[in-house]
Amino acid sequence: MPYVGYLPVDGHPFSRKWYPLLQSMCVAVATSDYGHAVVADTGIEVASAVIPHGVDSALFAPVAERTRLRDEHRLPADGFIVGCVARNQPRKQLPLLVRAFAEFHQRRTNALLYLHTDPNDAWGCDLLDLIRRASIDDVTVITKRTSPVSAVSDDVLRLIYGLFDVLVLPTMGEGFGLPILEAMACAVPVVATDCTAVTELVKGRGELARVKEWITVGPFNVGQAIVDSDHLVELLEKLYRDPDLRAEYGRRGREFAETMTWDRCAEQWTRLLEEVAADTDSPSSTRRRAGVDVDLWPSPPVLSRRPSEGPDGGSSGMRIAVVSTFDYPCGIGVYSESLVEQWRKLGHEVWCLGERVPPGDLRGEFPAEQTVRCWKRGGSFADVARAVRRLQPDVANLQHEWSFCCDAGEWDAVLRQIQAVCPVVVTQHTFPKEPDPVTRNRRPNVLVLTSPSAFEAALREGWTTDNLAFIPHATARPLSALPDEVRHRVVTWGILGQGKGYGECLEALKLLLAEFPDATLTIHAALVPGAWSEQVQFFESEVMPGVWRRGLDTKVRAVLGWPSDGDLQALVAEHSVGWLLYHHFDSAWCASASLQVGWSACRPVITSWAHHFDVTPDLQPLVYHT
Repeated sequence: MPYVGYLPVDGHPFSRKWYPLLQSMCVAVATSDYGHAVVADTGIEVASAVIPHGVDSALFAPVAERTRLRDEHRLPADGFIVGCVARNQPRKQLPLLVRAFAEFHQRRTNALLYLHTDPNDAWGCDLLDLIRRASIDDVTVITKRTSPVSAVSDDVLRLIYGLFDVLVLPTMGEGFGLPILEAMACAVPVVATDCTAVTELVKGRGELARVKEWITVGPFNVGQAIVDSDHLVELLEKLYRDPDLRAEYGRRGREFAETMTWDRCAEQWTRLLEEVAADTDSPSSTRRRAGVDVDLWPSPPVLSRRPSEGPDGGSSGMRIAVVSTFDYPCGIGVYSESLVEQWRKLGHEVWCLGERVPPGDLRGEFPAEQTVRCWKRGGSFADVARAVRRLQPDVANLQHEWSFCCDAGEWDAVLRQIQAVCPVVVTQHTFPKEPDPVTRNRRPNVLVLTSPSAFEAALREGWTTDNLAFIPHATARPLSALPDEVRHRVVTWGILGQGKGYGECLEALKLLLAEFPDATLTIHAALVPGAWSEQVQFFESEVMPGVWRRGLDTKVRAVLGWPSDGDLQALVAEHSVGWLLYHHFDSAWCASASLQVGWSACRPVITSWAHHFDVTPDLQPLVYHT
């Protein structure tokens, strides 16, 4: 049974822990020549290919009126803007960029740093604190409303690139480097680390910063690069002094990007998969591959519902099943979105198998009748294989985020089940991940959706309005209230402590304020007997700085303690939306009249994980007005 692997290699050597999976592949597809070479260095005999990513060069194009664009965003027309588009995570080395820019700014005081990232990403550093320490907070701009699970549109991203004089990516390694190609398509010169796939993208079309040292990272002992920050500063100075060179790099980058289309990428994948799908033997035959005998079974029968003709009137298109969480728009997510779009244009029948498909990711590429919600995060994944068996696709494409939700045993078992019923399986993550506690949490007892179609679909799936809420565009609005009746006050409940999502509440408040400037947030945090002093200290040292950092000091009120039923009823009734950070109530208190009144006053109620504590401390509430 043919198994095609997709390998975004961002370091070397290729871990020996991945060798068995590599040996099981009939074709190993790398996204770069670098990745191809790393796979070849393993010595494993496996057919291989290189299919690089692409870019929509019609969408990502040079901005014609940069001066007007900067004026609209209150940025100086004569400023030298150093930009970076990257997730705030260790591999992107944003702390090093902050340090290098601070040194560069001492020489060039008209320089500004623009970061398109989430400064509070749980996987990254406290970026705002680093910026303040470097004394560049007055010359640093960060895009609003970015997080690992949300993103600006491609149109807005193109305008962000258009603000830059240069894009800088001090990465430790890239499987490809989509922001580099997107910046090139926008004719923005690039400075990036001379390593991995980055080198083949930038060499001759931008500046490569030399590597200071290679270090070993992660449980798979992969070598990745640390850029020479002094050389990075030198290259910024070089491009600052030479606008003609910047223009030349912009021209070369644009010409290169125009050759790297998603059409080209999709055609290469289609040709490869058609060749693999056609290469089947009888059940009794075997093929010698990498020293392992692998039985090749014929393809399952194809359902008659597939398109009868391709877009050119020729052969039938393929049926492709894409399995994913579609949680956040990472590089592979963007890659798959563009690839799926091209597959559909070519006449292939594409199905989405997943738990949910949020707006802003791949939702627009999958009509409702071709989306199968067949698994629950943290639950059983057996329905995935059953759904694939019912569809009988020619190709199953498993996105790498999905493996985050499985442990190694689950991932291997489901993968084998899918391989047994599908002639070609493509994984976009070639090894299982350890379970992430964030993705393994239990389903909340209230599901909050921002899409009308998702809300309707959830009703069809059996959810009721008692445990389903619809909040359009993250605004707090009772289901039964008219817009002019809404006070837009949000109250949170939860035992005071770490990991309760206060940062998430504050970010939601920022979104709400953009539409409703009079909105406010009340944080009701319960104190546990014997620990209240430590809890108050945590609130003052951790939560309050987050309020000040976001400029919400006039919009947030905090009530610490455990109010009486009457006080709670009055507190809750004056708010529009309730947000339960944890179930800190015991069963009896959950059923109490005050809470029922509170819940009826707050529609909807957003809840998190279900934890029950049988504590009823007799503490007077401490009220903080920020």
